[in-house]
Amino acid sequence: MPHWFIAVLIAIFSGMPVYADTQRCKAISYKDFLAISTEWKGKDLVAFASWCSSCKAKIIEASKKSDQYILVAAFDDNDAADKVLNKFGVSSPCFYGDDLVEGLGVSVLPWSKKL
Repeated sequence: MPHWFIAVLIAIFSGMPVYADTQRCKAISYKDFLAISTEWKGKDLVAFASWCSSCKAKIIEASKKSDQYILVAAFDDNDAADKVLNKFGVSSPCFYGDDLVEGLGVSVLPWSKKL
């Protein structure tokens, strides 16, 4: 039996969220983000990191109101950010990229602004 199949079965029976695509946060440039961000007008853009304990409240809030948040994994490993989002069942769109973080002006975490 393939390892991925066993992992899915464990996730299903343990109540963990299951995602078809294991990479929750997608790589994107700042320029490309600006081009698509107009469709999210009025939503909250939140930068977070898996190691940021202060970010936990925003991630939990995003898990409850996923249609109101766009997330940016900042200063973090993408796999670690994905694990945190999966742990809390967050389905909000998530992006990452050094160019994106720099372009947005993220310098402290948690960081947020209204789009």
